[in-house]
Amino acid sequence: MRIVSFCLAFLFLCSCSPLLMPEIESFDGVSGLKMNDKKVSISVNARVDNPNKKRVSIEKLITKVIVNDKMLATVYANEKVVLEKTSVTDVSIPVEIALEPGAFFRMGMLALKDSADFIFKGSARGGLGIVRKRIRFKIDQRLPTNQLKLP
Repeated sequence: MRIVSFCLAFLFLCSCSPLLMPEIESFDGVSGLKMNDKKVSISVNARVDNPNKKRVSIEKLITKVIVNDKMLATVYANEKVVLEKTSVTDVSIPVEIALEPGAFFRMGMLALKDSADFIFKGSARGGLGIVRKRIRFKIDQRLPTNQLKLP
C-alpha cells in the first residue's frame, strides 16, 4: 500500500512540474504538397529548441489560423515528435490543413498586400515520460505575405 501511495504522490508532483514550451528557432520551409477538395497536406520543416531538461514528446497539435480577424484554416498534426533534452532538433512534421470556405480567395487577396495580422491559436498535447499535459497557446504576429505569391 505504501508503494502505491508513493507512486501516486510521485505522479501528482511530476504533473505539477512546469513544462516549458519548445520554441521554433528557424523555419526551413515546406515540402510534399498534396491538395484535394478542402484539405491540403504538407510537411513542415523546422529547427526546434527544447529548453526542458528531459525529452519532450509532442503528440497532437491543433491550431486555428486567423488572418485579419477572419478564420482561414485549421491545422492538424497527429504524428508524434520527440525533442531531445536541452537541444535543438530538426523536425519534419506532416500536417493537414482544413481550409475554410473562400480561403483561396482570401489568400489571393493577401498576396496583394505587404503584410497581414496572423493569429495562431490552439493546443498541443505533449509530455515528459509518462506524464502528459495539454498546453494552450495564442501567437499574434504581423507577417509578410510575399510568400503567398505563385512563382
